[in-house]
Amino acid sequence: MLRNIQVVLLMVVAPASVLAQGPPGSPAARPLSLAAAVQAALGASPLVQAAGADVAMAASESRMARSLTRPQLSATTFGAASNSAGILQSAPGVMPQALMISPGRAFVDQNLTLMVPLSTGGRLESGVRASRERERAASSDLATVRAETVLRVTDAYLRAQLAVTMVSAAESRRSATVTMVANARALAEAGKGLDATLQRARAEQADAERALLTARAGGEKALLDLALASGVEGDTALMLTTPLAMTALTGDLAAWQSRSLQHRPEVLAATARLEAARHEAAGARAAGAPQLYGMAMADGMVPDGMSPQAGYTAGLVLTIPLLDGGERKAGRERAAAAQARLNAVLLQATLQARSDVGQAWIDLTTSAAAYESATSAQAASQTSFDITTLRVQNGKGLLVEQLDALAALTQARAAVFQAIYEHEAALARLHRAAGDDPLTAVGAAPVQTGSPKPNGGLR
Repeated sequence: MLRNIQVVLLMVVAPASVLAQGPPGSPAARPLSLAAAVQAALGASPLVQAAGADVAMAASESRMARSLTRPQLSATTFGAASNSAGILQSAPGVMPQALMISPGRAFVDQNLTLMVPLSTGGRLESGVRASRERERAASSDLATVRAETVLRVTDAYLRAQLAVTMVSAAESRRSATVTMVANARALAEAGKGLDATLQRARAEQADAERALLTARAGGEKALLDLALASGVEGDTALMLTTPLAMTALTGDLAAWQSRSLQHRPEVLAATARLEAARHEAAGARAAGAPQLYGMAMADGMVPDGMSPQAGYTAGLVLTIPLLDGGERKAGRERAAAAQARLNAVLLQATLQARSDVGQAWIDLTTSAAAYESATSAQAASQTSFDITTLRVQNGKGLLVEQLDALAALTQARAAVFQAIYEHEAALARLHRAAGDDPLTAVGAAPVQTGSPKPNGGLR
């Protein structure tokens, strides 16, 4: 499958340098590998930064949930004047709250209140577990955004590689037409060829020049698109250093689908959210259970006209929910509905993972077969062009035969490049669908076999 890949590599690296150099006096081109482009995009992407902030928020919420299971201590200072017994409450939002009964005169009191949860029927523990699962879901969401960013940059890099290889093909065609014109002129001057043949060769050369200009413009645009996708400065010339080459594939379709269900971040996020909903449902059920807390208070009071007083209170507080107008029942029903919804979301994520893997696999196998066919066609077209060129140079063949052979060779070479691009793009989508680590996927070295052959003519 990879027997002719060396020819492709010889024609990929060079044109990238040509496009990147720009006019004389322009700044030196910046070498850019696929891995470097991906790293730059991940560092500059606002979506990645926002997803990272979501993870930090979820982690903070998880710590807040854990704090509710630990002892809480508050200090409250009361200062008031009254002529009857009244009740003062500590500032809202501070836990545990403290209550103070006024002694009916001016006073100052310093209070310390300690509260320790002893048994909540699993309500607090369920909240902690739910927050942890939400944190896992946020991390998986971040992985999804990173994977999408890597896939987008990878495709932009592959498109840029394809564009610069098309420049190579156009340059080879232009060089062949220059040779055709020179040969037709020599034959015409020797009286062995027609002027019409020379004019036809010149027309072909002009068409090749136009095609080369178009290819160069496409290559420059593709490099600009890559710079935008990767977050590189748009006025910086780029030189692609990762070659466009076929990468070996391991495993079968069933293995890739199994990996997608275990590692795809969308599936992991949906699973984590479903687990969080289950814990929230358990917490909603536990809200109706008896709530037992340990409480301790210490007070130091200075009443007006009386001696300072100090004392403490310690004990257990048991609260049993009895009647709440249906609030807890509605909470349980809401939690059950959330579970049903997230079950459906998980099923959809699973089906989407299988579908994405299957489609990428079909594209991958199709492009591999297309590559085999295109390389065979390129070898046959090269042989045909060499023979036809030799016949024309010796006055035994027609220029139109050579033009047809050149057109077939140019088309075959473009088909090889296109097949490699489609194969690598499909492989990137397969890695994305399977949930593979995106940085590992783009850092894999392409597999090459055999040794390059000397560049002979259009080979």
